[in-house]
Amino acid sequence: MSTMDRSFIGAGSIYLKPADDSAPLLPVGNVSEFKFSFEEDKKELKNYLGGIDNLGVTVSYTASNMVQALIESGKEFVLFMEGLNDAQDGKASNIRVHRIKFSPVQNLDFISDDFASIPLEIDVLVDTTITGSGLSTFMQIDLAG
Repeated sequence: MSTMDRSFIGAGSIYLKPADDSAPLLPVGNVSEFKFSFEEDKKELKNYLGGIDNLGVTVSYTASNMVQALIESGKEFVLFMEGLNDAQDGKASNIRVHRIKFSPVQNLDFISDDFASIPLEIDVLVDTTITGSGLSTFMQIDLAG
């Protein structure tokens, strides 16, 4: 039985467009790293039926000079990566993630000796419009043979 090497080393360009097709495909910019990691988050619902009836907490806010960030953080996008795989003699490798949503920003570096960066995480969502045997409802990876 023969095996096929599908290792990846290389570079590529990342593009996004709104999932509702309200804008064209646009380049993201200078992306230094793009990777997928998979995890499962399993939680159990706490019992909120018993316990304290009223905590008596009052919260008030005073407006000041503010920057509004992540105004449209719930917007969904389609992600494309167009790349070359140096581990496979520079052959093309393209990824289409059918439906994503950005998670809130974890870090914003404002004071540093280096350029600022914004690490972003995305949630890959199921695309229920894709049907058929053998078709992924999450992403498609095209590898040049």
